[in-house]
Amino acid sequence: MKPALFLALPLALLAQPAQPVPQDPAKGRLEGQVLNAVTNDPLRKTRLTLRMNAASTHPQVAVTSTYTVTSDAIGKFEFPNVDPGDYQLTIRHDGFANLVLGAKNAARKTDPILLAAGDRKTDFLVKLVPLGSIAGSVLDEDGDPIRGMTVAATTWRYTTNGRELQEARTASTNDLREYHIYDVPPGKYFLKVGQRN
Repeated sequence: MKPALFLALPLALLAQPAQPVPQDPAKGRLEGQVLNAVTNDPLRKTRLTLRMNAASTHPQVAVTSTYTVTSDAIGKFEFPNVDPGDYQLTIRHDGFANLVLGAKNAARKTDPILLAAGDRKTDFLVKLVPLGSIAGSVLDEDGDPIRGMTVAATTWRYTTNGRELQEARTASTNDLREYHIYDVPPGKYFLKVGQRN
């Protein structure tokens, strides 16, 4: 009976939740949650990087003020003890489009992420758009599958030469004569079958 109690004690200690990080009153704190933009399900294991915008750096704060965390099982994240300043937040999760918030020179403008001494921003909601995939088979004129054929998902883009169809993602047919194009951003695509490898 005594050995069982002795073994149970370390397991009980491991099960205790991690202690919260004490907050420095001279610094800021950013807390929030990452969700799937389509289903609103929480996204665990999302990588979030908070980086100070260089143009806003105070003389006493190094330009390299960067903090990285990973969201928990219910998509929650927190950045404790952040130096005061103007920040951009980069969010990455496999199978979802990357998102950058608060960047000064981004093509898509977003609200700045400003943290002052003693600030605590909670309920910072981030929604990531899932990427799609395209799959199928390539057959010849007799209906027989072709191995090693390049297949490209193309979409219209505006360039210096005007509107052009450009490849977004590509794949090749495998030994089963099937192709699978992964991580396709939302949009309208045309499939182009190229040369055999």
